[in-house]
Amino acid sequence: MFVSQVLGIGVEVGVEDWRFFSEDRKIVTRDEIEKAVRVLMDGGDRVDEITRKSKELGDKAVGAMKRGGSSYENLSNLIGELKQLRVKRLEE
Repeated sequence: MFVSQVLGIGVEVGVEDWRFFSEDRKIVTRDEIEKAVRVLMDGGDRVDEITRKSKELGDKAVGAMKRGGSSYENLSNLIGELKQLRVKRLEE
C-alpha cells in the first residue's frame, strides 16, 4: 500500500498491510494478480507516471549512495563508530 499510494510507483493487489510470514495474512488471488498485471501491461498515463516516479526514486537512491550522499555518509559514520567501539574494547 505504501508503494502504491504514498510513493505512487506500484499497483495494489488487495493487501492492506504488511505482515510477517508467520502471521495470518490475506492470500492474494490469481484474479487480483491478473488485474494488477493488466493495469501495467495496458500502459497509459498511470503506467507512464509509475515509470517516471520509479526512475526519479532510482536516481535519488543512486545519489544517496555516492560519496557525499546521505546514505554514503550515514554508512561511513556507522563504520567509524563501530571501529571506535572495537578500539575501545581492545584497550580494556
